[in-house]
Amino acid sequence: MKLVKVEPEPEYPELKKRLEKAHVTLMRHRLTAPYIGAMMLGTSEITTKVTVGRFGPLAVSIDLPSACTDGINKKYNPVFLENMNDRQLRGIVMHENLHVMKKDIHRHVDLFQENPGLANAAVDFTVNDIIEQIREADPNFIELPPNGCYHSKFRNWTAREIYHYFKTGQDNQGNQEGKPKQGGKQPGKGKGKGKGQPGEGQGNTQPGDGGRTITIGGQEFKLEPLDKHDFEEIAQMSPEQVRKEMDKVNNAIHQGGLLAGRLGMEMPRSITEAAEPEVDWREVLREFVTTHTRGRDEYTYRKYNRHRVADDLYIPNTESEKVGEVIVAIDTSGSIGEKEISEFAAELVSICGIANPERVRVLWWDTVVHGEQIFTENEYAGIAGLLKPLGGGGTHVGCVSKYIVEEKLDSDCVIIFTDGYVEGQIDWRVTQPTLWMVTVNADFHPPGDGKMVKYRSMKEE
Repeated sequence: MKLVKVEPEPEYPELKKRLEKAHVTLMRHRLTAPYIGAMMLGTSEITTKVTVGRFGPLAVSIDLPSACTDGINKKYNPVFLENMNDRQLRGIVMHENLHVMKKDIHRHVDLFQENPGLANAAVDFTVNDIIEQIREADPNFIELPPNGCYHSKFRNWTAREIYHYFKTGQDNQGNQEGKPKQGGKQPGKGKGKGKGQPGEGQGNTQPGDGGRTITIGGQEFKLEPLDKHDFEEIAQMSPEQVRKEMDKVNNAIHQGGLLAGRLGMEMPRSITEAAEPEVDWREVLREFVTTHTRGRDEYTYRKYNRHRVADDLYIPNTESEKVGEVIVAIDTSGSIGEKEISEFAAELVSICGIANPERVRVLWWDTVVHGEQIFTENEYAGIAGLLKPLGGGGTHVGCVSKYIVEEKLDSDCVIIFTDGYVEGQIDWRVTQPTLWMVTVNADFHPPGDGKMVKYRSMKEE
């Protein structure tokens, strides 16, 4: 990124006409009309730069080599468009608007943070699969943009299913097809049109996107995406603003579904799931811990407001209270396995790095609390390897409440990790904010003001 003077972009009148024509043609065609709502959202701009920060007449900007979306607005590089025929132009317009319709930028932030290369490939494969299905129905109407990632293996898969496959080698039925190779091969040449056989998928990747390609059926695909996915706008939005934007997309999906039904079509599964997606337990957990473990400003007379003492006014000042303790109570009744605990612990490690509580106290329980482990800041990175589960009997979650009350444990919040199959009448006297992570029983109702989220392991996702 570099700081440059903000200069007005050229008009590109001919390209603008072509882009407008592409939108109108897509809106009128029966196969793409259901996506009109996404095309009407935000703006469609022809530009060579993407601005990520403004400082008066100067701006921090990055080059836009192809196209990008922030989840609402769409931008296209003029040179990129000039090299396309009309079918390909309609393809790239559909590509960007399908990212909007599927809410890829907002729904999969955790995947992009974990491995940007794999996440880019996963969302592009799903989008291009939809475009390819449209092309198959009308070959003269639309075409995938050059070098678009597509493989018939991923027909009707979701982005998370593809990401999981690249990462672990498991298909969307849970079958193991060979764990992806680790490594850092250089970008290869792949048009994205190969026909691989089941069991041939290999992702030459490693955590942190050290790898550069995906190999499927003996064919390499670059991890460098066809288009860019802009997260800067999201980072500057409040949760309320994000919700408002996503409400607009949900309305577009709903209207598109109604139109598709009248035209005798079905909306792709990856889009219908985006309308009412399952809550991502990681996002809920992250939000819960960071919300309830921030230092709280409290008024105190131990420190006067010095600016008013001269006026004979003794006004209390504020001081930030140090972040305290997080209690994590893990059910060891037998239905929660080592895999679930490891996944949960790994996410807890990252949250501790963000919230930085003074302590994390882990309680092991079934019908009683069998023991506890306390971790401090310098131990957070190794929590996953230090956990020592105790128990294995029945399930009586009231024992956690009893233990917290009797031991007078003062924490900022409490997290319960359980299968949800507990006693009918829960004696819950804990006053701290409580989040219930439930692995199995979706009908479980937390006592009091507790908040519940359904935990799903990566295998389920």
